[in-house]
Amino acid sequence: MATYRLEAKVISRAKGRSATASAAYRSGGAIEDERTGELFDYSRKRGVLHSEIMAPANTPAWMFDRAALWNAVERVEQRRDAQLARDFIISLPHELTHDQRVALMRDFISDELVSRGMIADFSIHAPDRRSDERNHHAHVMVTMRELTGAGFGLKNRAWNRTELLEQWRAHWANKVNLHLERHGHAARVDHRSLEDQGIAREPEPKQGPIATEMERNGKASHAGDDRRAVQVRNDERNTMARESAAIEAELILLDPDRPRGPAFEDVREALERADDVSHHRPRFNETDGGMVAQQREAMRRFQRNSDALEARRQQQAQSITPPPTPLDPGRIIPMVGEGKDEVPAMVSRPDHLRAEQSKASTSPAHEQQQRSEPAQSQPSLPTSAPAKAGPQKARAANLNVTARLLPRVMRLDA
Repeated sequence: MATYRLEAKVISRAKGRSATASAAYRSGGAIEDERTGELFDYSRKRGVLHSEIMAPANTPAWMFDRAALWNAVERVEQRRDAQLARDFIISLPHELTHDQRVALMRDFISDELVSRGMIADFSIHAPDRRSDERNHHAHVMVTMRELTGAGFGLKNRAWNRTELLEQWRAHWANKVNLHLERHGHAARVDHRSLEDQGIAREPEPKQGPIATEMERNGKASHAGDDRRAVQVRNDERNTMARESAAIEAELILLDPDRPRGPAFEDVREALERADDVSHHRPRFNETDGGMVAQQREAMRRFQRNSDALEARRQQQAQSITPPPTPLDPGRIIPMVGEGKDEVPAMVSRPDHLRAEQSKASTSPAHEQQQRSEPAQSQPSLPTSAPAKAGPQKARAANLNVTARLLPRVMRLDA
């Protein structure tokens, strides 16, 4: 995708910089500084694809000569901390051809800089051989004083406003998108911050020229380490987002009425290519790359997590329902019925009830009560029929009482 970058800095004499040296480096040429007598020769610099000076209609002809232009700027600025020129660094879309990038730069400079009275000296640089091959970019140096006849007049302070810089940033994004659309490219850029765009990604810190040179020479830098740490965190966010989108797509396929998130469509198309969507095993072409490969890996990870979750659920279900255990003879309460040859019905007594009964029976109060009261026979549980009803009805009555009490005792026992 196309990348966005438009930065504006000031070339200041207070920082030890000069307009002549900056212009020579950006254009890949040689300029002698008439004020100091120093020669800045960058004619052996490689990667300068195009250099051009654009100026208003009333600009004198001699100002289209690079050395004459920036030597005039150096002469007119007398202060040791003078601001000499404004310097733009702009990323160019790699989707466009070289001629299309030159046309894009001319369009932007004409509408935004030259139309305000500035003289713009711009150069287009190719990507460095040791960096990203898509890093096409341009350097633009513009004057900070208005033209008056054959020379420079006063500085225009309105060109320093922050609001104007924000306007330039927005207009550059519009120009890039216009040219991308004109040449049939779907890529677009946005000048807003990631937060304002609603993108959950951490911005990568800038390395600067010193750290960049160290990294190119194989030496680690603090800025490079910080940038790599941010890249790792962003990769983790992307992985989590893809897995979440895959799960969301599966849930929506199972429940069509479920609300759909923004990442659903991409994952849904991948899932629809699967032979068995219900088992989350989409089969992708192994030669596919980019998002398709990432989705394939996310689906495999999701399947493993689903299998592990199902195994845990089955294990928990087995632990919740223990196997039946035989009744403890010590926890049996006989139910008295009539008839010497009938088998008494059995009811299980909970352990905590047996413990409480044992404590109560051994207490001094209980012994005193037993001495003061006459001996009584063990009371029988209530029955639904009197004792005179005979053995058949007594047995039936005991079974009815057992059927009513057994569920309650088992709940206590549980």
